[in-house]
Amino acid sequence: MRIIELEYLDLPKEKYIQEIERIYIEETGERLPATIELMSSSESEALKNDPSGYDGTAIHFVSEDKTINEVYVVSEGSQGLIDWDYNLKAMLAGLDAAQARATHKFTKDALKKFGFEIDPKKEDYPIPVIGLSHSLAHNNNTTAHLIYNTFTSVYSVNGAQTNYYQLFFADRKFRNRLFELYPILRTDRFKIHSLNPKKLEKIALQFYGEKAKNIHQDISIDDPLYAASSVRGFFEFGNIIKHDTNKKFPGLRELIEKIPDDVVMQLQRHAIDYTIASKKAGGIDQVLKDLVGIDMKLLENIKKSKATYFKKQAEFSEMVVNVNKKLPDLLKTVQIITGNSDKIFSELMKAGYITKEQKNDLIEIFAGIEKDLLDMEKSIRHMDSVRKLPLNAGYMSAVIGTDVGTYLKGLKKYESLMAYFEALKKYEKILNQIGHSHSIAEMLESFQFDGKKYAGTDMLLATSRGGRELWVNISATINMYVKGKTMLEEKKQQVSRFIQVLDREIYECYDQWRTNTIRKIDHMEQSPSSYTRLFHQYGFSPMYHRTITKLNIHENISPMRNMDMSVEINKLNESVERGFIYIEKYRKAIEELFDEEMRVAQRFDLAEVVYNG
Repeated sequence: MRIIELEYLDLPKEKYIQEIERIYIEETGERLPATIELMSSSESEALKNDPSGYDGTAIHFVSEDKTINEVYVVSEGSQGLIDWDYNLKAMLAGLDAAQARATHKFTKDALKKFGFEIDPKKEDYPIPVIGLSHSLAHNNNTTAHLIYNTFTSVYSVNGAQTNYYQLFFADRKFRNRLFELYPILRTDRFKIHSLNPKKLEKIALQFYGEKAKNIHQDISIDDPLYAASSVRGFFEFGNIIKHDTNKKFPGLRELIEKIPDDVVMQLQRHAIDYTIASKKAGGIDQVLKDLVGIDMKLLENIKKSKATYFKKQAEFSEMVVNVNKKLPDLLKTVQIITGNSDKIFSELMKAGYITKEQKNDLIEIFAGIEKDLLDMEKSIRHMDSVRKLPLNAGYMSAVIGTDVGTYLKGLKKYESLMAYFEALKKYEKILNQIGHSHSIAEMLESFQFDGKKYAGTDMLLATSRGGRELWVNISATINMYVKGKTMLEEKKQQVSRFIQVLDREIYECYDQWRTNTIRKIDHMEQSPSSYTRLFHQYGFSPMYHRTITKLNIHENISPMRNMDMSVEINKLNESVERGFIYIEKYRKAIEELFDEEMRVAQRFDLAEVVYNG
């Protein structure tokens, strides 16, 4: 799990390898008996110009005698907007498996780079190839495994579950099986969303059943993704261990399971529409045009120049007709949520996530959002109806007057909606609390072995002193020791550089200046006539033929004052030495808490080697 978490940190290769070795040392007290080779998905030739948004890292562990020789592919979970866009298209609509295909391509590419000749006709590998994942990445790794036999095994934590709609559209073999059972799907594949979900799940489990033994999952019952996986399309697959990672709350699964199936179908239908629209050229503007009827390009042009409104009146009227036609259907989906807000927030209150006052506040906010949206829909409907009036002398005046009135009203409604969304920000803490149960950190914290547990992703070891149990954060102590020594070494070097600069820029400069001055004096005394020109500075003309015959200079060059830095330098060196003494005492104090067989001293030594080479 700790290695899976590294994938989110966007580390350079050297640091990534260092962190893997550090984790191994902390967990075992031994040096990793293998070398590590990495390949990032950004290096993959097979994924050049790949638009799916897939990110991952392949890790090759190999020992000198080849007794260890295995590859782990760590696929990254949902991060940016591309991933959440993919979540909507792949998992809710079930129409996209691009990241699963990218996972397979990347794995093959990585194996090739690591020097393995893979026979495309054979489904097995000469070495273990394990997929590691969290969140969306479980769906990617498992889907790739089920369709392409990408891995010998898959391990995931809090994963987005496999989706049989997605498999139907992506896996030809599974699709053919469903064609046999449901011939209607041959002529209309989208009919799959109207088939009995329980029967489809049973068919999928039977079809892929042999591969279940190679899939292993740890799932938090408090994870919101676990709650979401109860809706139609998703099915749990493989060897699953469920954990109660947050005993303060019961999780959201029960709440999600109460959502009627027809509501989920409605949400899926809009997700499908979104997926189809997003595949067209034009990006988000095209999506808005297809789903809601809004022509963003036209509105932007009108915003820049009011004259566009009159020049493009036909296009504007067409947009009004389209919005009036499409907005009510989308609004029904919004009303499904707002219409069930009392039920939803009552369940959240029962679960202890919110108070009664917060429940009432949230219901009021969502009721306000619904009202504003309905008012906007009513205004659009009125704009459309005015355009259907008989053409007469007052037609354009009526259209323009209605449009201007709707525009002004729309501005107020927009401001009102923004105020409601601002009011929702105060509930971010609750959302973060719910979302934390999706994290690897909370899952790790729920584990407690004999004498070992975790705080976030840090490892703690137990020891007994004075009849009571103590937990020591080994990750933090080793990190402090190694980084502390590194900082002290850097400080020592800085002091050394300071002394060099002091010698070069101050003492040597003074000595050079003193030497040059004495040389100048000697020259003046030895060649006084060459300085006759100095008379000119005092107004004596060359016509007087005066010359200097002798110079006798009494020099008194003062030594440097206030430049003896020996005391300060000694203090700097002493502070460094005190730092080393303190940090070694700190290490010794930690080591003395544990028996020798706990290998704490070895952990310190090995970590130092890893970090400092």
